[in-house]
Amino acid sequence: MGLLKEPSYDYVSTTQLLVPAMRAGKVVHREDIHQMRARCREQIAKLPDDVRRVERTDKHEKIYPVAPSEQVMKLLDTVKQREH
Repeated sequence: MGLLKEPSYDYVSTTQLLVPAMRAGKVVHREDIHQMRARCREQIAKLPDDVRRVERTDKHEKIYPVAPSEQVMKLLDTVKQREH
């Protein structure tokens, strides 16, 4: 899991999943609920079957690892420092 402008990992092709709706108080993207659902279904359909499953059905199934990138962790540290 990485930041939008962060280079993707060399071994993984990445796709932006979230669509910005507003920037600087201005609407930059509009879609109705039907368009949102269609976009979501299309993105989910691209995932491998074992990743799409919400619950594990067999204790021997592989778990798909997800970890924050180094840049995400640096950003988190910066935010935490501002809180104190």
